[in-house]
Amino acid sequence: MTPTEYEYLRKFLKDNSGLDLSADKQYLIESRLLPLARKAGLSGIPELVQKLQGGSRALITDVVEAMTTNETFFFRDKVPFDHFRDTIMPEIIKARAGRRSVRIWCAAGSTGQEPYSLAMCLKEMGAALTGWRVEIIATDLSQEVLEKARAGVYSQFEVQRGLPIQMLVKYFKQTGETWQINPELRAMIQHRQLNLLHDFAQLGTFDVIFCRNVLIYFDQDTKINIFNRLARQIEPDGFLVLGAAETVVGLTDTFRPIPRPARPLQAERSACSRGQAGSRRRGAAHGGDGGTIGMAEDGKGAERVTFSRGYDVCIMAIDGTWRRDCKLNAISDTDAILTVEGSIQGLNLKEFFLLLSSTGLAYRRCELVRVNGAEMDIQFLRGKNRKKRGAAGGHDAAA
Repeated sequence: MTPTEYEYLRKFLKDNSGLDLSADKQYLIESRLLPLARKAGLSGIPELVQKLQGGSRALITDVVEAMTTNETFFFRDKVPFDHFRDTIMPEIIKARAGRRSVRIWCAAGSTGQEPYSLAMCLKEMGAALTGWRVEIIATDLSQEVLEKARAGVYSQFEVQRGLPIQMLVKYFKQTGETWQINPELRAMIQHRQLNLLHDFAQLGTFDVIFCRNVLIYFDQDTKINIFNRLARQIEPDGFLVLGAAETVVGLTDTFRPIPRPARPLQAERSACSRGQAGSRRRGAAHGGDGGTIGMAEDGKGAERVTFSRGYDVCIMAIDGTWRRDCKLNAISDTDAILTVEGSIQGLNLKEFFLLLSSTGLAYRRCELVRVNGAEMDIQFLRGKNRKKRGAAGGHDAAA
């Protein structure tokens, strides 16, 4: 792939999906598009570029979908869903008592785990929503992932990622080695294909918008444009929920983050976009009090993840064969202290991952230093440098 071809593909992807690739991502293009080119009977990336320049609509769709990151899992990052259940919905129920209806939009809903997680939260509220009209719209750029989301069928590995066992038993039916979410929950979700770069005013206004872990792939101007358009789709007292590595700070004054102790950040809008002075628009942005630390192996492409003592994290095998949820007790650039949920007997803890987020970037390779009951001291490994740095001490979480 020549530099000219790479620059063409960078511009093509930004124009068609919003994906903003840096100048050193040729390997990512080749790893995702070479298999697509071969499947289409093409000799390689150069011929693929020629076809795109010729306006092949089917190939344009295939290229955009091949470059889309669809990493997701049930109750991802946990805190936003706790906040949705404990803070957002009680306020919405109180404010909408007259009309008894709520509209929720999951932008970039991927293969459905996020909207179905919200549906389960709502079902768990029971009598509080009896007689209410609940509408959840889940959109995504990729038709392929939308088809999977509509089917609601997940592998054993997928249902083990973030889904509490009691909800698995309650809301899923097992068929062979797969699990399908029950028809009642599937009926709660409307799945639609949508490109966030295009107009979405036709969706109407919403009480809650989840737009998580998608804006991180866009450049600043695109983020600003989307934030301003999202503002027009949120009710004056509605909520916008962002991902762990996303923020409105420095991008738009439409939303104003307001930190609250032991809660995610909340953004408040001083006046709605329709000119109703004095109305407020709010949004929850996943985060909390505490420091920040880059969580990408060897410091490459690190996210800045906001965390605090007690943050929900996980440890995972290098090959993905096991995973354990944990509480973060303390962390520094070199080590961390965790409280592990569940047994770690029989697990290969020589080297594993600590994940603060799950976008595919936010992780550190670790090794075990000490175990004391459910408490675990771990040390971060940086590339081939495995020099011991000592066990984590009793320090507070700090960058």
